Amino acid sequence: MVGHTKSTGGGVFNRLGELERGDTIEVVTATRTWRYQVTEVRAVEVDQFDDIAADTYRTSGTPTLTLMTCGDFDGAAYTSTIVASATELPAR
Repeated sequence: MVGHTKSTGGGVFNRLGELERGDTIEVVTATRTWRYQVTEVRAVEVDQFDDIAADTYRTSGTPTLTLMTCGDFDGAAYTSTIVASATELPAR
Protein backbone atom coordinates (compact mmCIF):
# COMPACT_ATOMS: atom_id res chain seq x y z
CA MET A 1 0.00 0.00 0.00
CA VAL A 2 1.25 3.41 -0.88
CA GLY A 3 -0.10 6.52 0.83
CA HIS A 4 0.64 10.20 0.77
CA THR A 5 2.54 12.20 3.31
CA LYS A 6 2.46 15.97 3.39
CA SER A 7 5.15 18.21 4.79
CA THR A 8 2.39 20.44 6.17
CA GLY A 9 0.60 17.53 7.89
CA GLY A 10 -2.60 15.66 7.15
CA GLY A 11 -1.26 12.92 4.87
CA VAL A 12 -2.66 9.43 5.49
CA PHE A 13 0.84 8.02 6.07
CA ASN A 14 2.43 11.05 7.79
CA ARG A 15 3.20 8.92 10.86
CA LEU A 16 4.31 5.75 9.04
CA GLY A 17 7.91 6.19 10.20
CA GLU A 18 6.73 6.04 13.82
CA LEU A 19 5.78 2.36 13.54
CA GLU A 20 8.07 0.03 15.44
CA ARG A 21 8.95 -3.63 15.17
CA GLY A 22 6.21 -5.65 16.89
CA ASP A 23 3.42 -3.11 16.32
CA THR A 24 0.15 -4.49 14.97
CA ILE A 25 -1.52 -3.20 11.81
CA GLU A 26 -5.13 -4.02 11.00
CA VAL A 27 -6.49 -3.89 7.45
CA VAL A 28 -10.29 -3.93 7.51
CA THR A 29 -12.28 -5.06 4.48
CA ALA A 30 -16.00 -5.68 4.04
CA THR A 31 -15.54 -9.38 4.83
CA ARG A 32 -12.56 -9.65 7.16
CA THR A 33 -10.01 -7.90 9.32
CA TRP A 34 -6.45 -8.82 8.43
CA ARG A 35 -3.85 -8.45 11.19
CA TYR A 36 -0.13 -7.96 10.61
CA GLN A 37 2.90 -7.54 12.84
CA VAL A 38 5.55 -5.02 11.84
CA THR A 39 8.91 -6.65 11.21
CA GLU A 40 10.86 -3.67 9.88
CA VAL A 41 10.59 0.07 9.26
CA ARG A 42 13.31 1.80 7.27
CA ALA A 43 14.06 4.89 5.25
CA VAL A 44 15.50 4.09 1.83
CA GLU A 45 17.23 6.89 -0.07
CA VAL A 46 15.46 7.60 -3.36
CA ASP A 47 18.55 6.75 -5.40
CA GLN A 48 18.86 3.39 -3.58
CA PHE A 49 15.25 2.24 -3.97
CA ASP A 50 16.16 0.02 -6.95
CA ASP A 51 18.27 -2.02 -4.50
CA ILE A 52 15.13 -3.14 -2.60
CA ALA A 53 12.58 -3.08 -5.43
CA ALA A 54 12.78 -6.79 -6.31
CA ASP A 55 12.13 -7.84 -2.70
CA THR A 56 9.47 -5.18 -2.18
CA TYR A 57 7.47 -6.16 -5.26
CA ARG A 58 8.06 -9.95 -5.15
CA THR A 59 5.18 -12.32 -5.86
CA SER A 60 6.43 -15.43 -4.05
CA GLY A 61 7.62 -16.37 -0.58
CA THR A 62 6.08 -15.39 2.74
CA PRO A 63 3.11 -13.05 2.30
CA THR A 64 4.07 -9.57 3.48
CA LEU A 65 2.21 -6.31 3.86
CA THR A 66 4.36 -3.42 2.69
CA LEU A 67 3.41 0.19 3.39
CA MET A 68 5.32 3.03 1.71
CA THR A 69 5.36 6.81 1.63
CA CYS A 70 7.75 9.66 0.94
CA GLY A 71 10.13 10.64 3.72
CA ASP A 72 12.83 13.06 4.80
CA PHE A 73 11.50 16.31 3.37
CA ASP A 74 14.42 18.72 2.96
CA GLY A 75 12.31 21.81 2.33
CA ALA A 76 12.14 21.28 -1.41
CA ALA A 77 11.75 17.53 -2.03
CA TYR A 78 11.43 14.16 -0.33
CA THR A 79 14.79 12.38 -0.34
CA SER A 80 13.76 8.92 0.83
CA THR A 81 10.96 6.38 0.89
CA ILE A 82 9.71 5.12 4.25
CA VAL A 83 9.07 1.37 3.96
CA ALA A 84 7.27 -0.62 6.66
CA SER A 85 7.09 -4.41 6.29
CA ALA A 86 4.76 -6.68 8.25
CA THR A 87 3.85 -10.37 8.30
CA GLU A 88 0.34 -11.74 8.67
CA LEU A 89 -0.82 -12.84 12.11
CA PRO A 90 -3.19 -15.81 12.56
CA ALA A 91 -6.87 -14.97 12.29
CA ARG A 92 -8.64 -14.73 15.62
